Amino acid sequence: MAIYGLQQVFEESVSAVTATPSVQLGTERWEGGRKYIYMYNKSTSTASTKFGVVYSASSGYSMTISSVVGEQLAGVVVNADIPTVNYGWVCVKGHVAVTSDTATAPVAGGKLICGDLGYMTMPSGGTSWTGMVAGVVTAGTAATATFAAFINVG
Repeated sequence: MAIYGLQQVFEESVSAVTATPSVQLGTERWEGGRKYIYMYNKSTSTASTKFGVVYSASSGYSMTISSVVGEQLAGVVVNADIPTVNYGWVCVKGHVAVTSDTATAPVAGGKLICGDLGYMTMPSGGTSWTGMVAGVVTAGTAATATFAAFINVG
């Protein structure tokens, strides 16, 4: 019999959003081929599904929604919106659906960065970009639409 290691058993879904923490902030979890981190929404607005979030500069595993293009992505909200001052799971690695901005239509194979307000975008230069890459577009679409991507920031 093969033993593949121990895995923590979670009593809640990765869709769970709570006003008080249910696990320790920064807890990592693999679920359905995706890696998640438990975070706190310190932003002044809801962190919506299919949008990216960045780390808040004021504390450990707190996220915020940035108005600055190209900030280092902390993860993508995948399963449920996380209202301000609430806790939830943010995907940091895996295949996800994200929302593009209005400027650039994503092209399969293009590099991906966090745009303003959590939109995901391809910077000018497309596949030759060498900046703060958060992932790659796996299925292109028109601008201002949802598309498939693989992110790897954690």
